[in-house]
Amino acid sequence: RSSSISYPYNLPLAPAGDSDDERIRLLFVALTRAKKHLYLSAYQQDVSGKAVLPAPYITAAELPTTTHDQPFSESNLVTAAETIWHERLVTLPQATVKDLLTPSLKQYKLSATHLNNFTDVTQGGPQAFLL
Repeated sequence: RSSSISYPYNLPLAPAGDSDDERIRLLFVALTRAKKHLYLSAYQQDVSGKAVLPAPYITAAELPTTTHDQPFSESNLVTAAETIWHERLVTLPQATVKDLLTPSLKQYKLSATHLNNFTDVTQGGPQAFLL
């Protein structure tokens, strides 16, 4: 960052995760954000091929693991990096609108703001609300 840019005095910024306690705290915060499912993933080697050890506080938990050993060639990795990101954007869902909305509608409660947005035809009304 440029040295001419400074942060406000009321925004004290410091590097995060410099100590084990801070790393454990950050891990706890990340783990408690999960709503339904939580997947922890790791890699066995860095980009230079050097073995990487998992964090000791993760291995101490003795969580069930699944290993996916797939040999990757450089060309396969390049192809995956170039194409896999857009798969979810170009794949059409095979479900109906009702199927897609059912999980959200089970827990939905109509708020005053949502009612106003639904009835405000100047901003698109029901059609804009549902999209």
